[in-house]
Amino acid sequence: MGDKDIIILAIDDNPDNLVTIKALIRESFPNAEILTALTGRQGIDLAIAHDPDVILLDIVMPGMSGFEVCRTLKSNSRYSDIPIVFITALKGDKDSRIQALECGAEAFLAKPIDECELVAQIRAMAKIKSANLAKRNEKQRLATLVEERTLELRKEHLKAIALVKALEAENAIRKQSEAALREAKDYFELVFNTSPDAAYVARLDDGTVLNVNEGFTRLFGLPKEDAIGKRCVDLALFQNESERAEIEQKLMKDGFCDAVEVGLLTKSKNSFVGLLSAKLIMIDNKPHMSTNIHNITERKKMEDNLFH
Repeated sequence: MGDKDIIILAIDDNPDNLVTIKALIRESFPNAEILTALTGRQGIDLAIAHDPDVILLDIVMPGMSGFEVCRTLKSNSRYSDIPIVFITALKGDKDSRIQALECGAEAFLAKPIDECELVAQIRAMAKIKSANLAKRNEKQRLATLVEERTLELRKEHLKAIALVKALEAENAIRKQSEAALREAKDYFELVFNTSPDAAYVARLDDGTVLNVNEGFTRLFGLPKEDAIGKRCVDLALFQNESERAEIEQKLMKDGFCDAVEVGLLTKSKNSFVGLLSAKLIMIDNKPHMSTNIHNITERKKMEDNLFH
C-alpha cells in the first residue's frame, strides 16, 4: 500500500498533541489523508465514515476514554479490522498496556512520540489492515462458494426426485404392457448402477438388502456379496440406529424421505455425513425402500471451518 492510499485518524483531546502528530506524519507520509478528533465520540464517527487504515488513540480523554473508544470499534465486525495504536503517557505504564490489550489494541506508542517509531507503527498497521481486508474478502468468497455448491447439490437432488417421479408416471401409464415395464426396469437399473452416489434397495418389512450399486461399495467399503441378503440393522451403516428407524417410519407414513443429514459408518467404522433420500417403491406388490446417499462430509467441514 503506498502512502497516498493511507488514511490515518488521530484522536486526542489536546489540540497541540494533534498538531505535533500531524507534523510528524507529514514528514514520511506527505500524501496521506490525516483525520483528527478531539473527543472519543467524534473519533468513532470519523472511523465509521472514513474506515481509516490506522487509528492513533490517546488513553485519557474526558467523556469517553480511549479504552471505551477501542471497545466500541472492536465490538462492531464492520470496524474491528481497523488497527488501533494507543498513545500512553508513560513508557512503563504496565496497567494501561494490559487494559489496552484486553480492549483489542494492536500496538502502543509512548509520549513524547518518537518519529521513527511512529512511522514504523503506521506502516506495520497499514499492512495489518490490508491483510485483514484480504482475509475478510476470502471468507466472503468461500461463503459464496459454499452457497453455490449447496444450490448445485439441491438442484441435482431435485433432478433425481424428478427422475423417480417420471419413472413412476411412466410405469403407471404403461403398467399393462410387459414390454414397457421391462424397459422401465432396465432404465431404473441403469440409473441405479451408474449413479456416483451410494444407492441400495431393501425390503421395508425386515430391512433385507436386495441390491446395492458400485457407489455403495465405494462409499461404505462393503462388497456387494457382503451386503446383499443382510438386514440394514445388521450391516450397522448408521451411527445412530434410531435415525434409521425414524427414516423407515417416515417411509411407511409418507412414502418418501427427502434430503435428511445422517451420520454413517464405513465397514472399517470410519464416520461420515450423508445426505439421504429414500422412496417407497412396490416390488411384487410388496413395499421396498430405494435409498440414495450423497457424501457431504467435505462440504460440512468447509462450512464448519468457515463459520467457526
